[in-house]
Amino acid sequence: MTVANAGSVYWLAQPCVRFALFVLISSSGFLPRFRNLHQSTATARPPDVILEIIQTNSTFDSDDTYLYLRVFSDSTAEYERRHSKDDVNGRSLKKTITPDQFSRIKSAVDARKVRTLKSRYETRFAMVDTSTTWKINICGREECRTVEIMNFSPGLAKTMKQGYPEALVRLGCVARKVRSDLSGEPISGDSECLRVLQGH
Repeated sequence: MTVANAGSVYWLAQPCVRFALFVLISSSGFLPRFRNLHQSTATARPPDVILEIIQTNSTFDSDDTYLYLRVFSDSTAEYERRHSKDDVNGRSLKKTITPDQFSRIKSAVDARKVRTLKSRYETRFAMVDTSTTWKINICGREECRTVEIMNFSPGLAKTMKQGYPEALVRLGCVARKVRSDLSGEPISGDSECLRVLQGH
């Protein structure tokens, strides 16, 4: 080591010099940016669930419950196919939905009248041995709440003078359409759903 290099090492080793260098680096803004980067990485959180529908198909001798649709705040959605005798556990599938699909879901979830929905609705008709129940978990701008509906059929309910609130019709029909688009499963041509979806 040369005399010049030894002098440099000695100079850097002095406590006052090390303190001065720390103050210089701190004032430059490098350390705060490093801390913010570390904090943003540490505090990253998973996307919120804004809508979840759990479906139960019931017959006189069995129940089949599965995830009908779950929509996240990052425009992804998850669902399970209806269980079969050979696959009782099902398999969750996750996909990214289109901006239009997410906009429709978000608009239906955030609708002000969603907050006034009752906790349960029913549509009863001749087929008393079978039923389909939705447990809908809704997380809008201000609160999360749960609504159950048996046999979601807004067109039939209106015909039977048991019509649902418009906020529920829109939410259920949009969710049914998004699930159909994701899974490729056909949906029934419910007259009220056709009205809502075409008029959006």
